Amino acid sequence: MRKLVYILFVISFSYNIIFAQTKKVDSLLNKLEIHQLKDSTRVNILNEIAFLYQNIDLEKTRKYIEEAKSISKKINYKNGLATSVYNSATYYWLKGNYDNSLNLCDSALIIFNQTKNKEGIMKCYFRIATIQMFKGNYEEAIDKYFKCLSISEETMNLKWKGMIYNNIGAIYANLNDYEKALEYDRNALRVRTEIKDTFSIGYSLFNIGFHSLKIGKIDSAIKYSNLSLKLNSKIQNNYILGSTYQLFAEIFDAQELFDSAFKYHNKGIDLIKDYGNERQLGYSYFLLGNHFLLKNQYKEAVKYAEISLDIASKNEDKNYVTFNYFTLYKAYLGLGNNKNALNYISLYQSLNEELKKKENVKKLVIQEKDYEYKLEQKIKSVEHEALLSKQRSVKNYFIAAFILSCALIIFIAYTLFQKVKNNRFLRKSNENRDKMFKIISHDFRSPLISISNTMQLIPELIKEKDYEAAIRLSEKDEQSVTRVLSLIDNLINWTLSQNDDIPYNPKNYDLYDITYAIFDIYSPIANFKKIELINNIPKDTQVYCDKNILNTVLRNLINNAIKFTLPNGIITISTKIFKKQIEIQVSDTGVGIDHKKLKTIFSIEEDKSIGTKGEKGNGLGLFFCKEFVHKNKGEIWVESEIGKGSVFYFTVPAVT
Repeated sequence: MRKLVYILFVISFSYNIIFAQTKKVDSLLNKLEIHQLKDSTRVNILNEIAFLYQNIDLEKTRKYIEEAKSISKKINYKNGLATSVYNSATYYWLKGNYDNSLNLCDSALIIFNQTKNKEGIMKCYFRIATIQMFKGNYEEAIDKYFKCLSISEETMNLKWKGMIYNNIGAIYANLNDYEKALEYDRNALRVRTEIKDTFSIGYSLFNIGFHSLKIGKIDSAIKYSNLSLKLNSKIQNNYILGSTYQLFAEIFDAQELFDSAFKYHNKGIDLIKDYGNERQLGYSYFLLGNHFLLKNQYKEAVKYAEISLDIASKNEDKNYVTFNYFTLYKAYLGLGNNKNALNYISLYQSLNEELKKKENVKKLVIQEKDYEYKLEQKIKSVEHEALLSKQRSVKNYFIAAFILSCALIIFIAYTLFQKVKNNRFLRKSNENRDKMFKIISHDFRSPLISISNTMQLIPELIKEKDYEAAIRLSEKDEQSVTRVLSLIDNLINWTLSQNDDIPYNPKNYDLYDITYAIFDIYSPIANFKKIELINNIPKDTQVYCDKNILNTVLRNLINNAIKFTLPNGIITISTKIFKKQIEIQVSDTGVGIDHKKLKTIFSIEEDKSIGTKGEKGNGLGLFFCKEFVHKNKGEIWVESEIGKGSVFYFTVPAVT
């Protein structure tokens, strides 16, 4: 739940690094006073002062930036000009003017590329990536961070490498992928320990402790929290120290050690207040509200959640807003205020679904970028190893060079061939996977949350004798359970189809008996909608098939027919018998299917049509029908006309 705190760390991280260097400012000002000549040396001094002053006196920074820029233009000192433009970008970043900052970064990047200044290029990419992370554009952010990482490895700049690892971990934490966040935090800690970057080590220790708590590793969370507390107390890093107190408070709350938790909540809030970070203070109040919620002190929970919600709304932090909606829902439910509880759970569900949908799409993009970067590093590693081998073989240089060149060409050609080959398969697979993931993220979570929440409200409504509302909620739960069961069935089918593990045990079966049993299952819902089911299958019609597969296909088709047929309609199942196969027809007098949709009806559908009684689906059933019919050695197709109904045809082998 604490994802945005990592973004705040990015700001604070810069503050503390610069704070440790403020002693340089006086020395540089003395140098500037002595060096009055308007040359590249003075420009370099001005740019360094501007950089250090950014978090001491932000407005004073502009004075040094403008002078550095003016001199650089006059003497055509491109690196000095690019650095002063980059410092301007940082100035606007700290002022919260992200668009101006991005434009200036782009300008500085052009000049740094002209002068082939790799450190300057890396700084620009880093600033662009951090701004895009703040704006929620994770695809752009991760792309630039990996470019930074490549340059930091090429130039052996371990300090920047640690910062980049830290921020990539922050992106994964924002997406609730704490395992991947831990991977990058451990990389950051390793690099920072190697260069003895004490301030940065304090951040990494805290991050590892926090991520460990999120995945339930309490012992590891306590271990790293203690290390963070010890180090950050020593170096007086009050921002991370306050956050570490909050982490201890969360650990104690999780263990129901509420007295200890309350003590650390207050210690954390005191330090965060002194530091002056309003967003982090808002999160502190959220944690305190959650603490009182766990203690069933609902009035106090409401008090602090409302304070936190006010701060979150002002700062447009949708994640924080979501967290507080849920706390307020639980608190008002505990107070017996069902009206407010219903209001906040509705707000929570609406905003949470919006954020989750965006989060899942972003997560897939980030994982793909991560994979591409690691693949590039492996290729570079292979090429580097080949170069070392070449250098060790000086005696046979020309022969070795020829062999290695051939091997490299073959390797690259093979790699490209495999990549093209795999990409064709992966592109289609990824399209289905992405659609599947979006469907799962929405359809699995929503009904379960709905069931959980309404089950808590039904007893209260019965006590208040509001039976109509209780019945409506019960009906909603019944629909939610049906949706979950359908989704679970489809998920199992999806997994089996992807691994080519769909069981297939064909035998001879009587088709009439199978369809009779299925009609028996669906008769109650058909009667409820006043729909007539007609079975025109002749008795003793023998088919050779896997019974489970045939049942799955027929259930999906009949369920869809009922869903899209209006009251007083008719659904008919009939056959045409050929020499080697039997054609099964499921027809209805329903609403019909749009011509455009017919082209993609057997693929995974992201849009989910609503039935004639408001029935919801998940867009997967017909996809699995096609997969299963093919498994059963048959074909499937459909004919439909809007307003006149639909006929689904599929074939199964006849008994020969």
